[in-house]
Amino acid sequence: MSKPTRYYSEKQEKFVADYLKAKKVSNSGAPLFTYGDVICDNVLIECKTKVRKSKTLTIERKWFKDIREEAFNANKSIHAVLFDFGYVADYTETYVAVRLDDFKFLMELYNKEMGN
Repeated sequence: MSKPTRYYSEKQEKFVADYLKAKKVSNSGAPLFTYGDVICDNVLIECKTKVRKSKTLTIERKWFKDIREEAFNANKSIHAVLFDFGYVADYTETYVAVRLDDFKFLMELYNKEMGN
């Protein structure tokens, strides 16, 4: 008997929150005025996973549109979509997609921190 999709989502969200030392949003997506799946300082993250291991994942534009709006409403500067290919709780198989301008901002911060 397979587990429900929510089982894998909860596992991924908890893993991401723990790994990033962030906060998992309780019952994400259900209550009004709750945003994203994981909140970390000025970043709001939407998590997506597959139930079974896979070589592909379709990334939907709507995910980015929704998390951008939610980040604005939650007063978060950066928003991201974090995903895996069914390899839940494996940081080597977990990826983050951000808009190009946010990526540029993160690169500039990194370079400044590293003294470049």
